[in-house]
Order: sequence, then C-alpha cells, then structure tokens
Amino acid sequence: MKKILILGGGFGGVATYKRLHKLVHPANIHDLKIELINRTNYFTFSPMLHEVATGSVEREHIVQPLREIIGCCGKDFHQANVIKVDPKKKLVYTDMGNHSYDVLVLALGVEQSYFNTPGAKEHALALKWLPGAIAIRNRIINSFEQASDMHDKKEPKAMNKYLNFVIVGGGATGTELAGQISDLVHNEMSKYYGDISKNHANIILVHAGERLLEQLSPGASKAAYKKLKSMDVQILLKNTVTEVTKDSVKLSSNISIPSNSVFWTAGTESHLKGIL
Repeated sequence: MKKILILGGGFGGVATYKRLHKLVHPANIHDLKIELINRTNYFTFSPMLHEVATGSVEREHIVQPLREIIGCCGKDFHQANVIKVDPKKKLVYTDMGNHSYDVLVLALGVEQSYFNTPGAKEHALALKWLPGAIAIRNRIINSFEQASDMHDKKEPKAMNKYLNFVIVGGGATGTELAGQISDLVHNEMSKYYGDISKNHANIILVHAGERLLEQLSPGASKAAYKKLKSMDVQILLKNTVTEVTKDSVKLSSNISIPSNSVFWTAGTESHLKGIL
C-alpha cells in the first residue's frame, strides 16, 4: 500500500485530501492510504479573520473541525507541528512522532513576515490565524478600558497610545481591517465608553506602496481610499515601519505614533523555511 501524506489543513490541504479521498474510498482499488497533518485540529476560513478581530462574526463561524471534514476516515488525521522533512529518507518529523510517506503534498501555507523590522514580531499583533484575530479583539477592548481609566484620572495625553490603532499593510486584509475597526470604534465602542469621545480614537493605515490594493485596478484602489477616508481612517502611503516598541510605532518619514495597538498585515513568507 502506498501512502500519500498531506502537510497542512488549510484550503490547499483540505481540497487535496477531499479530492483524493473521493478517488480511493470506499473501494480503494488503487491501494492507497491518505493521511493529513495539521498543527490545529480545525480548518480556518481565513478571509473572514478581520471580522472575528472586530466582533462582526463569532470565531465559531469561521472554523470547522478537520475530523468533521474528513468524516469517515478521521483516524487518518494527525494534529502535530511539523519540525523537519527528510526527502531522502521520506520521513516527516513532528513534535508528536515521525511519519513515513511515499508521496508528500506540501500545503503548509505561509507565515507572517515582518521584514526584520525591529520590535515588530515582539510588539505587533499579526492577523494571520485565529489566535491573532482574538488577540486583536481583546487588545481593542483593553485599550478602551485603559483609555477610560486615563480619562477618569484627567490624563488626556496618556490616552493617545491607547486610542491610536495602527494597521500596517494596505493590501486586502489591512484595508478591510481598517474599515472594520473604524466601524467598531466609532459605533459600538462609543456606546459602551460614553466617557470617551469618538474623536479621540484614531485609525491609521500605513502602507509602503503608492496606492492601496495594488494587486487590483487603480479604480478599485481609488474607491477603497475614498471609502476609508469617509470612515475617518488616516492613510499614510509610501511609508514603511522602521521600528515597533511597546508604546509606539516609528515610520520611515520620521513620524512616531504613540500606540500600543499595532496590527500587522504586511507581507508573508514561506512556512517551509527551516523545515526542508
């Protein structure tokens, strides 16, 4: 029996498993075994992560157990972190044991890239996976709590770092997140934190390119820019982040923004780095 091993339970891994499973189950005339390894036991519908981050949808609405997707062959799923792949020995090393294979499918996706920006990985929150979306949601709520406390102590200047929400990256994810946060801050949050004027909160979108949504047409970029401006989002184009600290973000234009809420959506890198 030949074994096909799929690494990754995202869109690519799940689609590959389901297609192959249909070909071999239940007769399995080709004498194949298909197994899937993923670091979590659930599939995440990542295009809606920004809505989880702002509470527009519940986290349960964008995840599905992988064993439910696999269905009848749940025993062929393994939850583990892939450590290394040895193509010569045809072995995959994980933190839960090793797995041999005859055919390997690499569908591990990508990780967040911080472009070696000092402090970014330590202090910015990345919107790449479900835990990141939950962390962003919690940070926004906690920031308003802290700002409310500063307001009660009559320390308006101290409120700034809690009410400046900086989104790094003007691609699809960053643009959508900026709009969602603006809607959350200027509507729902203003209801619950009446002591804080909604004018105190600033949503700042930082993008290195000359226009938003550069993968789309100039017309789409212009429409997105106009819409975000109408939602009171401040847009800083042709700016890169040079450093992120616990309480601020510094830009290439020598601007320093006091903020403890930096949300990173810029760039990705291969998850295979260090594995192969």
